[in-house]
Order: sequence, then structure tokens, then C-alpha cells
Amino acid sequence: MTAEVNSDIPTLGLVSGITTRFQQLIVKPVYNESRSFNSANAILVPHDAYDFVNNKEYTKYLAGLSKHKMLIIFDTGDFPQKIKIPNSVALRVAINPGESMKNKVVIPYNVMSLNFLPLRKYDLKPSAGFVGHLPNIFAPIRLLKSLKQNPFNPIIGNGSLVRKIAVTNCLARVDDFVLIKRNSPNTAVRNQQLRIVERDEYINTISEIDIGLAPRGDANQSLRFYELLSAGRIPMIPNSKMIYPKIIYNDEIQNLLISFNLFNDTSKVIDTYWQKIGNNKIYERIQNQIRMFFDNHLQYNIFMRKLFELNYTDFLKLSNFTQGKNE
Repeated sequence: MTAEVNSDIPTLGLVSGITTRFQQLIVKPVYNESRSFNSANAILVPHDAYDFVNNKEYTKYLAGLSKHKMLIIFDTGDFPQKIKIPNSVALRVAINPGESMKNKVVIPYNVMSLNFLPLRKYDLKPSAGFVGHLPNIFAPIRLLKSLKQNPFNPIIGNGSLVRKIAVTNCLARVDDFVLIKRNSPNTAVRNQQLRIVERDEYINTISEIDIGLAPRGDANQSLRFYELLSAGRIPMIPNSKMIYPKIIYNDEIQNLLISFNLFNDTSKVIDTYWQKIGNNKIYERIQNQIRMFFDNHLQYNIFMRKLFELNYTDFLKLSNFTQGKNE
């Protein structure tokens, strides 16, 4: 059951069915509505915390509502708002290094699947690359936000720094590393035509690489991680203590990606992984396995349906629920 929609605040795609650029359509309904407030186990707040954090009246209303029912709150911004409402669980796309997992569930980004891209053929040397924005590591606002959220992890807690180090590492050590650097995240509506051109270039690059560097962004996660998986490509993840979405599966995900510490020799890390593949038959199987893993576990509609189909006890267990305010 959802809380009453506030018409002054943007509504979640999960509730409205409206999605933003490069997202798959949300299949409705992915959750079941109760017939009455009293019969509901929990209340789904239909707005993201980013959009209502400064609305004191609505926040007060939610705090009052939480005295009667547990609230499920989306807090999916790159810099989460961490709304401190008692008796609530936050759905987050990322957890910062060292952050408590109490009363939180990590969910995937809603990305459009790239499973239409052809599988790659095995070659003795894999192609690796990165397409994306490399923010200024000294940008005052971003730097202050990173330090505020990750005071004890100034390196791996700073997305700009992680990206800079990871890309520089790969350029210096990985032969023929493909880098297409964006000057900005290019999210402005006025740049719609440029976004389309850059999106095509991004997809074409993924089509032509075997391994995609997928460092964290401002959030300790990356949309390209999910897009690479959907295409059957191998994500290469610098260690920033990412926590991946999980409902019920084993640690299979760790076998489908390349993980490395920021200052590792990335060339050796790639060579070690690639030598285990060895031929085209095994490589084709791995690519299909990666795609299947995305489809079964990390595709947004599938994940959210599984999440809301959990019984109440299992949901509380998954969210590490403890009575009290979100941390």
C-alpha cells in the first residue's frame, strides 16, 4: 500500500510508471496494494527522499505515519538524504564505505538492457575501455559532499578520485585501453540531441570491448555496471567496498566481474582473468552466463517484483531491520 501522493512532489516511477532517459519501462504492478491501511504490512512512500527532504510538512506527516506502520522509503540519489524517520527502511542504489546496513536494502539502477548487442569473439588480448564523465576531483561542492558522507574514507569514498585513479591506472598499464572522456555528465534537458549522440557512441563502444571499467560515481555504484552485465560484457570494478543488490543468490556475482585494488597492476589483473577463459567456447558461455545473471537477478522489474513478493519476516531480515530511526 502506498502513502497518499503529494501532488507537489515528483512521483516514483515505480508508482507512476513514468521513467527517465535510457530506462526500461516499469511493469505494473510490481507490488501488491492492500485493500486497507490496517491490513498493510508496510507503507510504500511514493516519492524519493531527494524530492521531499526539504518539505517539512510532508516529512512530519511521514514521521507520524511511521508510528502506525513501517515505511519503505526510496532514497536513491547519488548523495542520499538519509531521512531519519523511525520505523522505516530505505531502498538505496548504493551504500557508502563503512556505512551501516541497518534498515536498508540495496536495489539496482533501472537501466535499459543492452542484450541486443552481439556476443564478442575470443581473442588472445581482450579489449578494455571506459566511456564517461571524469569529474574535477577538486570541485568544491562535490568534494565537500564526499567528505561529509565518507569522512573516514577520503579516497574510496570520493567517486571523482576513484574514477581518476582507476582510469589513469588503466591508461598507463593496459594496452590499447579505450577512453572516451566526457566533459560533463550531460544531464540537462537542453542537451537532448547531444545526449542521443553520446549514448550511441557509448553503446557502440560497449559493443566493441570485452571488459568495461565500471568505477563508482558520486554514489558507490555505477549504471554502467548493470549495462555491461546486460550486454554480457565483463565489468572491471576498482575496490570501493561496493555492496551489490541481493535478494536470494550465492556469491556467483564475484565470478562474473574483475575486481582490483586501485593501485594494482591492472594489466596483470586482466591477464590473470583472461587466461582462465582460454577459448571462444568458454568465453561464449561466460557471456551468456553474465547476461542470464542480470536478467534473473538485477534487471529492475524482476528485482523489485522479488523484493515486494517477500513475506514480511523475510523483508525485515533482508533489510537488517531494527526498530528506530534510519542511520
